[in-house]
This record gives sequence, structure tokens and C-alpha cells, in this order.
Amino acid sequence: MALCLTSAQAQALCTHSQQTYPEECCGVLLGQWIGGDGIVVEVVAMENVWGRGDVGDLAKIEDRDGTDRRRNFALDPQAFLAMQRTARDRHQQIIGIYHSHPDHPAVPSEFDRVIAWPEYHYLILAIEQGERVTLKNWQLDDQGEFQQIPLHLANP
Repeated sequence: MALCLTSAQAQALCTHSQQTYPEECCGVLLGQWIGGDGIVVEVVAMENVWGRGDVGDLAKIEDRDGTDRRRNFALDPQAFLAMQRTARDRHQQIIGIYHSHPDHPAVPSEFDRVIAWPEYHYLILAIEQGERVTLKNWQLDDQGEFQQIPLHLANP
């Protein structure tokens, strides 16, 4: 089991994290499941709506600041539903969700674990000082804990 994306897609992810630094970026990975692997077809950047006022109880997890997008992210629920429809119309699926960790390791936080769904890959981009980006891929196991999953990069 792995997450497979092209070097161009990885570059798009890195660029998104650099453009939003020092705030967290976020988005979805559209693609297909083939033989247990998630094959990314398209990287879709989405707005980080943390602090917009409708994230509900998410801010209570880990006593998070309800407005600080430097340490928090939230996908717009309506935009996420629209993306699910778009993926379906393209005969694809949302296979993953990505977000950045500005000046922090690409390791899931407790917040990341609590909001995660087991059917998705979670790609975390650690971005240091707005430049160097490290990507790591995670997925929840049967006990609800994150396990690092291989990330395969291929040339387009």
C-alpha cells in the first residue's frame, strides 16, 4: 500500500505550502485506488477556512486557537462535498487530504488524528522557514492510530 504521485504534483504541493507560509495550506488528492495503492491524478488546493467561525468544536481539541491558521487547518465542508461530486463526475475519488506544518515536522498531531478518516491518505508537508519542504504520508490503522505509509514519486 502506497500513495503515488508525480514529481510535478509534489512540486505543486510544495509551491502551495510556500505560498501560504507561515499559515497552513490544505487541499485534496483526487485519483483512484489500484491494487491497494492510491494513484494521484490531480492535486486540488483548497482554502484553509480555520477561524472562519463555523469550525464548531474543532477548536476545543488540544485547546487550539480558533483563529490561528499557522497551526490549524479546516476544509470548507461545502467545498469538500462539491469536490466529492466533481471527483465522482470525473470517475475519480478523493483518496487523500493534505496540509502543511509550518516550521514543524511532517508528523500528525493529535488534532490531525481526531479529525482523520481511515479511508484517506494524509499527506503532511513540513515547511521550514518558507522554503524547504518535506513530505510524509500517513493513514489511520484499525486502532485509529496513524501509521506512516510509503510515498512514491514518479516522473510525469
